[in-house]
Amino acid sequence: MARMSIYVPDELKSKMDKVELNWSALAQESFERSLRLYPKIEESNMSAVVERLQASKKRQIDDRIAAGAEAGREWAENKAEFLELKAVGKNYPLKQGLIKICEVLEEDYEVDWWARAAGMSEVPDEHFQAGFVKGAQSVWEQVKDQLGE
Repeated sequence: MARMSIYVPDELKSKMDKVELNWSALAQESFERSLRLYPKIEESNMSAVVERLQASKKRQIDDRIAAGAEAGREWAENKAEFLELKAVGKNYPLKQGLIKICEVLEEDYEVDWWARAAGMSEVPDEHFQAGFVKGAQSVWEQVKDQLGE
């Protein structure tokens, strides 16, 4: 396997050092995804379009999940009440977990909770929701033992 060096800003590298991921594999996937955006000359135009859109779909979904995770962490760290965070932390299936939070707070899942928790005027898409729960759960995992849970 060939080796190469890439440069990232110091701040990004510092954040990367705090997360246990196989950065090489992640970079390889990203390179592959990016290369698929450039169709081979012998491919038909529709194949190139499909490949480009598949890469776009993956990127956009990944971006929505990442945005949700960031919002979920922010909510868990700064706004969540104990029972809310505990409900998310119980690893219920996604929508069941969010509905459980709303039951605890006696709020309407479709509007009230998302408006208060994430400052959204409408219920976000499933990818954002999945990321939100993962982000909140990551905070719960870090604090639950200290809370006696």
